[in-house]
Amino acid sequence: MAFSAFSWPFRRRGSGSGAGGGSSNSAAAAEEDEELGVTLQLLDFLRTLSPDAFKAAALQLQGGDAEATAGELTSWQERHAVLVLSKAKGLSKIRYDLCPRHMKDKQFWRIYFLLAKSMSYVPYRKKS
Repeated sequence: MAFSAFSWPFRRRGSGSGAGGGSSNSAAAAEEDEELGVTLQLLDFLRTLSPDAFKAAALQLQGGDAEATAGELTSWQERHAVLVLSKAKGLSKIRYDLCPRHMKDKQFWRIYFLLAKSMSYVPYRKKS
């Protein structure tokens, strides 16, 4: 299944319940979004992507781009991927349509990070 590419232990920090903590939780969530590179500009960019963009990028990468054939996603990239999937439902649909029928999950995320990097929205690799 496509979800097996990485684990899902990434829960929001400070997810305490109770009245009065709502504004601090939303501030913490916004801070985490910013830390992980999920901005309004990125979400706007993701709305412009289509499955064809991923397929075209996959064909271009078959030439053996060293950066695209790099290993596993970093922990920062995994956390970013989980967050961006929860915020950008269009990207979730594209991923559902493409994986695993047209490409593997790892290839999808490599292409995603390369596309986002090319538009200067998300660093391809961030040390964590």
